[in-house]
Amino acid sequence: DRWIISKARQLITDCELALATYRFDLCANAIYEFVWHEYCDWYLELSKSVLWDDDISAEHKTATRGTLLQVLEALLRISHPIMPFITATLWQRVAPKLGIGGASIMTQSYPAAADYPADDDAEQQIEWLKAVITALRNIRGEASIKPSQVITVLLQNGSEADRIQAQNSSEMLKRLAKVTSIEWLEANREAPPNALALVGDLKV
Repeated sequence: DRWIISKARQLITDCELALATYRFDLCANAIYEFVWHEYCDWYLELSKSVLWDDDISAEHKTATRGTLLQVLEALLRISHPIMPFITATLWQRVAPKLGIGGASIMTQSYPAAADYPADDDAEQQIEWLKAVITALRNIRGEASIKPSQVITVLLQNGSEADRIQAQNSSEMLKRLAKVTSIEWLEANREAPPNALALVGDLKV
């Protein structure tokens, strides 16, 4: 949740600059990249692993649903100058769920970057998670391992930051990548026969 809010802040900043300099193409491209590659491709998938998990608290799930709607509502306001009609229609459905009144999206202010806190720690954590999941997907593709088949992940080398990221991301990694366990190999230990991918200096 902290990650997507931080990314929304950057989107608002980028779009404000693009609109101020009449680079409507850059504004539209920034929106496209955020919608498909951040919100839909990654955040929705991350959210599913929270919302569908019976072990996650109701408070946590409510917070995630709120973030999904909050970012979507802001995204509609950001996109309105580029796509006025569809955003106006969708906003009428989304805004009431957040308790936002008003007859039209046209009367709402443009989102302010200051309302969306930057969070470098959350961004680094999720970017690490994305890189490892992408590496595992590549391994599955190259080794013809079905997406439904559970796997054990071996990690080797990397930095202390990688170990911290792996510990913090372990549950999410298990849910999203069908991983049963994550094991660390010592640097001088020979790995068993396996498919290999690199995330920086980290061997996956």
